[in-house]
Amino acid sequence: MPGLYVVLAVVFGLVPSALARAASRVLIAGLALFVALDAAGLAANLRLYPWTDVPVAGIAACGGTLLGRGMPPRFRPMALLLVALGALDTVQVFAAAMTQVPSATAQLYSMFVVSTPWADSGIGIFDLLVIAALGQHWRRRGRNPLVGVAPGLIGLLLTYPAVVFLPNSLPLIPFLLIGYLVTELLARLVPRLRARQANR
Repeated sequence: MPGLYVVLAVVFGLVPSALARAASRVLIAGLALFVALDAAGLAANLRLYPWTDVPVAGIAACGGTLLGRGMPPRFRPMALLLVALGALDTVQVFAAAMTQVPSATAQLYSMFVVSTPWADSGIGIFDLLVIAALGQHWRRRGRNPLVGVAPGLIGLLLTYPAVVFLPNSLPLIPFLLIGYLVTELLARLVPRLRARQANR
């Protein structure tokens, strides 16, 4: 669905700013609650869409913010984490393509789904979690919240041309890694360019 990834990248990239005053223990409790709701709904085979999006969003928001708080606010640790997660995501996606298709219920409780009369679309819970973690990462580095949105936005926008050449089921975290690298490059270059212009 056109525009879905853009909206979700912005929303979950801004989540850490919205949760800035929430103590980590509150986020841990929220994460535990949403995980329990997600697991209970899956175990009971309850297809309660769109309510299934609530625990998915809660896990991504709380878990991503906590992950961002736990990571050192430096480039290399986050980059290495994204490389590792990207490799796991790639293996998981292509392994899943060669195995049995997951049930509709499992998809509802592992993806944020948007269903309309025209099309259905969704994005994985861990992809959203990583987007939120990147937002928190840049927040801890003292950057504007819009900078925290950039990695997810750039990464997910890159998936649109990629689907022309690759299968529909794409591992998204490698694209988020690219978005993070581009954001890091711009975050370093822009202040230098401004400094040069100011010294002219």
